[in-house]
Amino acid sequence: ILSRSRGGKCSSGREDLLPEHKNKTIIIHASTPKARQSIRPWVYETVDEYISNINHLIQTVEKLDDFYIIVRFRPSWTLTLSIFRRLLIPSDCYGIYEDGKFLDYLLLSDLLVSYSSTTIEEAFQHRIPVLQFDPDDKYCHIPSSQVIRKNSKNLISSSYYAGNTSSLGYTLEWIRNNHLRNKNLPKNI
Repeated sequence: ILSRSRGGKCSSGREDLLPEHKNKTIIIHASTPKARQSIRPWVYETVDEYISNINHLIQTVEKLDDFYIIVRFRPSWTLTLSIFRRLLIPSDCYGIYEDGKFLDYLLLSDLLVSYSSTTIEEAFQHRIPVLQFDPDDKYCHIPSSQVIRKNSKNLISSSYYAGNTSSLGYTLEWIRNNHLRNKNLPKNI
């Protein structure tokens, strides 16, 4: 199992699992889409929303320097890996990962991006900040999450929220510059 120091990068693993991206800011995207026909509370994305939200993240990260997305994927009867690959925008800024332990990928990541998933709690347990992303601004899994705004005094938090695509790039860069690169994070973060 990989280990992670307080406020630091994974002590091993990037060189093994992501050698060409080891010096970038690594985002892991994990979420749990539900089929339209399933009984689902509004706290889950539909498969269409899941694909759309990942594509928004890809389009944003393509415009930023030195970010890479690990798209953690679990195939289901409603979405196979081959269909999933065809639905995502082609880009070199991400890779799809379905094999291996989720924890190994989480620990080498700098930031978890999710709509709603138990992976949020897992990230908190391992001191990895979370960005909840819902481009339709209809649901925020952790209501006390910090919303990052331009020209505002934004606070460092364990959990952030972006409710639209226009603020996503600024939010990602703010988190990298003010949270991930901060050597003096408060103990409660």
